[in-house]
Amino acid sequence: MLHFSPREAAWADGLELPGRWPVGGAARSRLDAALTDYLEVGGFPAARSLHPYDRVQQLQEYVDLVVLRDVAERHGVTNLQALRALVTALFAANAGGFSVSRLHGALAVDDPVEGGPPQLVQVCWSLMERGTRERELRALTEAMAKTGCTEGTVVTLVDEEELDTAEGRVRILPARRFFFGPEAGPRR
Repeated sequence: MLHFSPREAAWADGLELPGRWPVGGAARSRLDAALTDYLEVGGFPAARSLHPYDRVQQLQEYVDLVVLRDVAERHGVTNLQALRALVTALFAANAGGFSVSRLHGALAVDDPVEGGPPQLVQVCWSLMERGTRERELRALTEAMAKTGCTEGTVVTLVDEEELDTAEGRVRILPARRFFFGPEAGPRR
């Protein structure tokens, strides 16, 4: 059960992705709208066209299928009630605070990007608050030091900047550029 990436969803919806960056205001608005749609609707093709209530039901069935069947069976989880409670807590914390370190002390950086050389990617809403900026950059540079990667990326909603650190180069990219720009890989 595979879902569209933001780039694939935009392409399937008929959005022509820009060939050159940076983009102008009209293109930026179209890309922001496509990203907002993806964040609100998701990437599962069968669910994208459904009414919001039906979409939630469909996505809940996907969660039940993946978590209860794939994860539980593959890892031999016998306490399904605890697994469901964990999944519920993670989804409930979607836009709020949830400490991953309480679940697993070794995690700090988000999943690697598929298809290409290994990348370290940290994702947050914004780096405007000093504490958030310090926490996100510290987690990324610690992971860079631990893995030997000399480049890392922080994806935010709108921030864009490049930093040189003792561990290497950190690129801070707005989500629109990360998902739709040249960093996203080959065009369809």
